[in-house]
Amino acid sequence: MRENEWNRSIITGSRNICSNSFTNFEFIKLLILNSSAGIGRTGCFIALSNGIKQLNEEHVVDVVRILCNLRRDRGGMIQTNDQYQFLYQALSEYARTLH
Repeated sequence: MRENEWNRSIITGSRNICSNSFTNFEFIKLLILNSSAGIGRTGCFIALSNGIKQLNEEHVVDVVRILCNLRRDRGGMIQTNDQYQFLYQALSEYARTLH
């Protein structure tokens, strides 16, 4: 699957991701994930994971801070507008499940 196809399928499926996959998110102890360069899709997933953790603990999310912290360790995390859009949309959907 090409990256654009992956982004479209992830963005359109974000409601299912949030309602199904992250319902038991706190039980995931170890997950190994890698995309081609390890910065685009992988960065998107790591940022989403960090955002969900922040929402659970602080009831707010600071996407810019999350990305700055990720990029301090590995430059280029999250590369495309689709990936940014997915991150914001998925975090928004997840935040709605908390209320």
